[in-house]
Amino acid sequence: MGNYIDRTDVQNRLRNTYDDVYYDEDTDAVNTDLVDADIESAEGIVDGSIAMKYITPVTSASAIRLLTAWCLTLVEEIAYTARATGELPAGLEKRLERVYASLEAIANGDLSLGATPAPAEQTDVTDSLVVAGDTPMMTSDGMAGL
Repeated sequence: MGNYIDRTDVQNRLRNTYDDVYYDEDTDAVNTDLVDADIESAEGIVDGSIAMKYITPVTSASAIRLLTAWCLTLVEEIAYTARATGELPAGLEKRLERVYASLEAIANGDLSLGATPAPAEQTDVTDSLVVAGDTPMMTSDGMAGL
C-alpha cells in the first residue's frame, strides 16, 4: 500500500461518499484498484514535490502526520474530479490551495518538514568511501625485472 496513507485512511476521509466515488457497477463493490491508484498518484505528487529537499519516502513520524493530511486532500481531489460531475465538495478547494502552496514552499526551501534532508548533489566521495582488502600479492616491487 502507500507510504503515507492506505485505503482505510481514504475511507475515513471520504466517509459517506467513499462508496459513491469508488463504486464499480460491474463488480457491485468498491473498486480497490482505483483507490490504490489514487493513493499512488497523491503520494507521487507529494514525493515529487519534496524529493529535492528530503529523502523519500519520508519516515519521520512528525512529518508523516502532515504528509498524510496532504495526501488525503490530494486523493479527494483526484477522486472527485474523476466523477462524472467533477464537482469538488465545499471547502476542498481552499484545502487544496494550502496543500499546493505548502508543497511549493518546501520545494523552494521556505518550509521545513524536519525530516532527513536529501543529500547534496555534489558530495565529497572521500568522506564516505572506505576501501578494505587483503594485502596485495603482486606489487610493483615484487614484479620488478619480470
